Amino acid sequence: MKESDRATRFNAYEEAVSRLGKIGQSLFVVDSDDEFDVFRMDFDTFLQEKGLKNPSSSRQPYHIVRIGYDGDMLDDMFRLVVSDASMNFEPALLDSSSLFSKQSIFEHLYKVITKDKFLVFHITEFPLAYYFENAVVVDVDELSDVMDSKIHDDTIKRYLKDLEEQGTEEHRKTYSFFYRISTSLLMELSNVFLVAPSQKMNRHIVVTSWRTQTLLLGFSPLTWSSGSFKIYNFSGQDISDDWGYPAAES
Repeated sequence: MKESDRATRFNAYEEAVSRLGKIGQSLFVVDSDDEFDVFRMDFDTFLQEKGLKNPSSSRQPYHIVRIGYDGDMLDDMFRLVVSDASMNFEPALLDSSSLFSKQSIFEHLYKVITKDKFLVFHITEFPLAYYFENAVVVDVDELSDVMDSKIHDDTIKRYLKDLEEQGTEEHRKTYSFFYRISTSLLMELSNVFLVAPSQKMNRHIVVTSWRTQTLLLGFSPLTWSSGSFKIYNFSGQDISDDWGYPAAES
């Protein structure tokens, strides 16, 4: 992250933190999963300067929950409840009917954890980008022998261009194998963050790479765009935050 962009980044953090507890969600798009730690250090510096984090203490005002596979999120959140938020967890008062779906379990754990801190969700590239890398050689004939990661980045950009030009229905036909092998994960992630604001779950920010945001956008434009998030692009890449496709001509 360029030091010259510091004011822009800190203004974005200010907006996102002030939005916690209110209607709305914030999504920070970074260049890669490796950039998450850089983002975190930068964000911590902002929190310290605003007096929201004690620089002499290792205690953070937030919890990190990493999401790759759909089950990762619940595993991480349950560990947080047991280790750090156990004083807020009252299983005897839990409605047994809430244990019958991942969504309801997620909602309960979320509300327990966020009583004292907010959440930073990191949606990782693996396995979604891995699914795409393997599926695209089936969906796009001329890429059947491609193994170069740089070319796969170009292919993700092509995936976005096709979405903008074709619209969601035709796009699903073009990339049918990718959608077929990843629909369960795409649906789980999209459902969580589409439903969260309506359930008053608004004490979180989301961080992901431009690759992941682009692939999620193809499945659910309304969720992974300005339709559900205030998006801050720190990636240096051209991404889209439209929620209707084909996109209107500029």
